[in-house]
Amino acid sequence: MTMTTVHRQVHVRHGDTEADVDELLAPLILACWRVGIQTVMSCQHFDPASSGSYDTGRPLVWIVFPGEHDAKRFLQLAPPGGLWFDVRPIVVTEEHAAGATQGVEFVGQTFWHVSFPRHQLRAMTRAVGRRAAARRRQVVRT
Repeated sequence: MTMTTVHRQVHVRHGDTEADVDELLAPLILACWRVGIQTVMSCQHFDPASSGSYDTGRPLVWIVFPGEHDAKRFLQLAPPGGLWFDVRPIVVTEEHAAGATQGVEFVGQTFWHVSFPRHQLRAMTRAVGRRAAARRRQVVRT
């Protein structure tokens, strides 16, 4: 689904998967793809309580996954020791799709979102990145 972006976008690609993503999330999204975790959309500073702007309130990282399996795999890669996450399914409504130029076919589908405080972004990126690097080393050895 195409949404209006507020933050600077960078283009990332892994194999056949590519997207423009928020600049601060590019390393994390790329690491997710490298370990086989699919994503749908994301925001580096999301406030679900705000109206009309994603850049107000508390800074949360928000990542949407196509299913519960990808969300759970993401959480399994979190470093031990107290990262806080909010995980829940979301059903795409006509209201969500209002104004979208693409993705209206997702109305009625359920996706899983994960949000966590932005100050935890570096730790999560390192944890997923380490798993991606280990996976690449395994491929090279075989």
